[in-house]
Amino acid sequence: MTALSGPWKIVGEHVPSTRFPDILTTDRREDFMKKSVVLALLFLAVALAGSAFAEMTVDEAVVCTSVVDRKPEGAATSFPAEVGRLFVFSKVKGGAEGASVTHRWIHADKTVAEVKFDVKGSPWRVWSSKGIAPAQKGAWKVEIADDAGKVLKAVEFTVGGETPAKEPAAPKAAPNAGEKPAGEKSAK
Repeated sequence: MTALSGPWKIVGEHVPSTRFPDILTTDRREDFMKKSVVLALLFLAVALAGSAFAEMTVDEAVVCTSVVDRKPEGAATSFPAEVGRLFVFSKVKGGAEGASVTHRWIHADKTVAEVKFDVKGSPWRVWSSKGIAPAQKGAWKVEIADDAGKVLKAVEFTVGGETPAKEPAAPKAAPNAGEKPAGEKSAK
């Protein structure tokens, strides 16, 4: 066989480089690439496994009379019997891609409605609503559960109280220069 000098590989045998000793030979380059690919895949697998097991939490959950611009309005813990319809608003954080959360409406120890939502980001805001008949007075609860059925948070409220017990409003921050205060609409 003809001997070649340089970093070339002849089928069936390897000719080490004598001209360029600082350059990896073909076999060493292949080993290096294989190890690099294996390490990259291992790193990716560990990163994906970590995100898949991220714990889902509910940062905010309130019962309210409406949701406007993705914000709860009329939040309270007691509502009149003639309220008609109530909403449960929740803000979910964490969770794996493709996870879901369920609002389970409970009255008189019976589940009367379940609404399932796909969580498509973090944080993710979801809300469900339930028509409330005047005869459905008493204690209510809405459980917010993950895919496995684990209750992440529960909100309790009553229907049929004399006056709504409003939740304390969060203090409004002063607007920055040039900004209009939250909730104001400009006339056009």
